[in-house]
Amino acid sequence: MTVVPRHPGLAHHPDVIEGEALLREVLGRVRAHLGVDVVTVLRLDPGSQHLVTVLTDSGNRITPVHHRVPLGRGLAGRVALTGSPVALEEVSDDALVNPVLLELGVRSVLAVPVFHEGLVTAVLKVGTRERHLFGPTEVMEGGELAREVSVALEDYFAADERAAAAALQRSLVPSRLPVVDGLDLAGRYVPGEGGVSGDWYDVFPLPGGRVGIVMGDVAGHGLPASVVMGRLRSALRAYALEYDEPAEVLAHLDAKIVHFEPGAMATAVYAVTEPPFTQARVASAGHFLPLVVRASGSAGPVDVPVSLPLGVEPGMYRGSATVDLEPGDALVMFTDGLVERRTSSTPRSGEVFGSIDSALDELRGVLVPADAETMATQVLDAMLTIEPPSDDVALLVVRRQP
Repeated sequence: MTVVPRHPGLAHHPDVIEGEALLREVLGRVRAHLGVDVVTVLRLDPGSQHLVTVLTDSGNRITPVHHRVPLGRGLAGRVALTGSPVALEEVSDDALVNPVLLELGVRSVLAVPVFHEGLVTAVLKVGTRERHLFGPTEVMEGGELAREVSVALEDYFAADERAAAAALQRSLVPSRLPVVDGLDLAGRYVPGEGGVSGDWYDVFPLPGGRVGIVMGDVAGHGLPASVVMGRLRSALRAYALEYDEPAEVLAHLDAKIVHFEPGAMATAVYAVTEPPFTQARVASAGHFLPLVVRASGSAGPVDVPVSLPLGVEPGMYRGSATVDLEPGDALVMFTDGLVERRTSSTPRSGEVFGSIDSALDELRGVLVPADAETMATQVLDAMLTIEPPSDDVALLVVRRQP
């Protein structure tokens, strides 16, 4: 039995393995129920309009074959195009197309469409090595079994998509922040219980010794949000090379998301600082304001104008403000998962957050002057409960070295 995931490099991801096991089990039941020798399922790839073999189940070991069938060609292609089952008592090379089934000596075959939300998404084929005429009852049973296959396929590819989103997220959230003389940096990312989303942070050098600092959150979850996040991250870096003012960078990013990502929405806070890092210029688009932790011990939000999120009202005015930084002061940026996620008491958390304000009060209470790594660790340890977060959490600490 061979499974071909849509993202082959993610075949060993736990979610994909679990989805594959369910699909194997369902196809095994199909083979046993219909008393056939071979069962194979091909999924329709909307981009190429090809049917791609996902899994073939037989009593024999099968050499992995990533087989593609154009829509409308061969038996599977015709079934996918018409949405109607086809039974062949005697197959030919042209009818089968799939070389794996030919190698297995299949003589008779039944192909039925697999539907999801009223559309053909796959084709289920069963075959026998002995000549066999599939009657109306078997055709009807094949259609009923195709419904089980549809559910298993959606679970399998949903797991595949979650794994791909996680891989993309890991590739875009920096595993190591740049070394900047005069700054102490620390970042954290914790994926949510419901799968990754569009949270990201970034620190990057700019011409003239300047440093760009960003924290963002794309609305939504899964691969679509992660893909939009990756595009915004790259676009923001490009605009940061062209424009010095953070508000202007966010304005161009807003135009980009409205034009090229219709329907998407994101929040972001972007800051620029330069040696000797006595000030940071900050702009926010609907995002939680950074907290500034003073070396003296006080902590509170920066005094920066907040505008609407990106993708909501194109062309709106966005403003920036300057934040003074003394030696030992730190800017703390975070996404909403850090303060919006606690819904029940636990042995570690004690009382729950009554509101966002109380959550922010608790966050300010745990922010004490220290090096950036210590501060980041203290925040996560205090704010996250035993249960995994329901939403992603991104955290960035940027401290002016004493």
